[in-house]
Amino acid sequence: DKGPGDIRFTRILLNLQRSYPERVFIILGNRDINKLRFYAELQPGVEPLDSLPWDRNAKSLADWCAEQMVEDTPITRLKWMLHFMGCQRTTFKTRKQELALISATHSASDEDVLWSFRESVDPSGKDPFMLTLLKVGKLAVVLGDILFVHGGFHEAAVEQVPMRGGCQRRDSEGNFLGDIKQWVEDLNAWKDAQLDEFIQNPAWRQDSNGSRTRGGEDLILYGTPGYPDNATVVYFNPFKDGNPQLLEPHVEDYLEKNGIKRVLSGHQPHGQSPTVVRHPRTGLLTVTADTSYSNPVAEKLFNEANNRGAVTSIVRLEGDWLEIAGTLADGKKHGFRLHTNDEKCSMPDRLVGRQQNDGSWIKTVIEGEDCVQSVIGYGPPRFDLFTQTLSSRLAHFKLSDAYRDSRFMPEISPADLEFGELAVGRNLSAYTMENEMLEKSTRRLPSCISLVNDLRYQQQVFEQADTYICSWLGVVDKLTGGQEMEDRVVKKINELLNKGKRVIFVSNSSHWSRREFAEQVVKKGVKMTKQDAMRNVLNTAYTAAWYLKERNKLRPFVICSERGLLEELRAVGITQYVATLREDGAAKKEYLEKATADNVMKLIKAHSRVDSVVMGWDLNLTALKVAVASNYIQWSSKDLASATIGHNRSQDFLVVTCSSDSSGILGVSPENFLPERNFNKKPVWTPGNGSMAGFLAFQG
Repeated sequence: DKGPGDIRFTRILLNLQRSYPERVFIILGNRDINKLRFYAELQPGVEPLDSLPWDRNAKSLADWCAEQMVEDTPITRLKWMLHFMGCQRTTFKTRKQELALISATHSASDEDVLWSFRESVDPSGKDPFMLTLLKVGKLAVVLGDILFVHGGFHEAAVEQVPMRGGCQRRDSEGNFLGDIKQWVEDLNAWKDAQLDEFIQNPAWRQDSNGSRTRGGEDLILYGTPGYPDNATVVYFNPFKDGNPQLLEPHVEDYLEKNGIKRVLSGHQPHGQSPTVVRHPRTGLLTVTADTSYSNPVAEKLFNEANNRGAVTSIVRLEGDWLEIAGTLADGKKHGFRLHTNDEKCSMPDRLVGRQQNDGSWIKTVIEGEDCVQSVIGYGPPRFDLFTQTLSSRLAHFKLSDAYRDSRFMPEISPADLEFGELAVGRNLSAYTMENEMLEKSTRRLPSCISLVNDLRYQQQVFEQADTYICSWLGVVDKLTGGQEMEDRVVKKINELLNKGKRVIFVSNSSHWSRREFAEQVVKKGVKMTKQDAMRNVLNTAYTAAWYLKERNKLRPFVICSERGLLEELRAVGITQYVATLREDGAAKKEYLEKATADNVMKLIKAHSRVDSVVMGWDLNLTALKVAVASNYIQWSSKDLASATIGHNRSQDFLVVTCSSDSSGILGVSPENFLPERNFNKKPVWTPGNGSMAGFLAFQG
């Protein structure tokens, strides 16, 4: 649900599981299980659910449609479901993007997206990849001394299997009875039985009481916060106000009795690295490894759901060791190793998973700095995380009483701080870095190299990059050095491609669609297939269309002289545009007339419901085109002025310019063109897109 890769990644997982069934285990989460809803609820003509237990703030379909100003259609219903079922709000768009990437035609419609979600769980479908994932996946897995679940293991879920009727067996002292491996086997058997029911009856039907039901209904509910008594290992939040909690003593004892020394889960995002908790009484390690919101300001150009950026963490379990390593938002490396036997851990790794006396928890060790990173949460209702970086000695000194016990940690005194490798002053100064580190953690990472800002680069540094973003006009095409220079540039680009590098071409020209842009790239001699080129070109015709769709502008007035911009508008579903260009590429004669009041009013009256103006790079620009656009803007000023804080932005009149360039280049004069005036081999200039946009009359 977090990018244009759901289908392909799921298929990769399934192929791995089929190839290595004894080595690859898939743990099912709420976003996997709730996909079962799609089959019944996207059937034509069915009534929507009255309430959604997985989202207590969910709006009814009717209210949501009214708010979005859309009609109740199967496509609208799918968007409503995705919006309120824990998926990213970008999921519909990213699925459409992925379908286009993997299709033979490199395009996809809203109907294709609807079909894809239903097909993914259709028992009779050609490729029900999500249903297959649910079949091979498990609700819980025990491997050696490790328990794996999605949401977490807690008191309400111990020994609970829905078919057992909610019975938890305890002894006279309240300790849980039972074998955890048998519980895991029974829980997964119940899941399999629920899936069998779904396969037999995936659509809505009436039960004996006349209520609407479907196969697998209890399994769907098991993956929601509305599950009775919260007795589920799929949907559980192990944090309180953003801070990890120790397991209940009876749960800890149950795990110890069953030989479980480590519990791994995901589900609840928490900071930039996995959250580890070392339980001081038994040494139990719990790991919550969801870092899906580790960098919310990460670049979203190619994936709107990207909230990670370059932040990564790899969790390895080898024998009795737990190892976590990765990269933080500021680019620093982090990592540590923890043994199930606490006494075998070395400093400063041993600090990880321990709480400090201010309530924060030590999450990881900064590589090469003898520093650790700790995090404390503040809430409710939603929690904010505050990160500190401090020396390992200070972190050791600040441990809470529960973790200062000499059985677990060596003693440390103020003298150790004063005369140790790091002085108290330096340790305490770490606190002044807190805000700075927090700011860095939410700042976009710098590019590897910028030739605009730093021309003193080394070739070795340049070649370390894995992706190169290259302007097209003036860098690859239409060079003043002529064809010879262009051939040399293409040769260098192909050398990068042969080394496995990625090259992305960008242009601020709105003349071409991405399809036409890709064709130019291939024709130029760049060693890419047309399909590859489509994935590696970006221009303002595409971004303008994307932005209009994002702002729900469906009836723009488009000033342009080439068809590329119109092709991109149609590609995103905007077909009710009013353009100064015919579909065959010829200029509309009515916009070539003299700019008079009558001509302006006649054109506006013919298309009075325009909701935006798009200024492309129009090489047939006329005063009449500018006048029509200016009056659309001016006459909408009353609506713009009435906008308030609570105003729906989708109702505002929008003006989009495809580029802000003051000038543009039409070509290069040949070598024999007026050499006596030194006019040869010169760029042929024209007003740019930005200058044309400046003609629009924004002010009265």
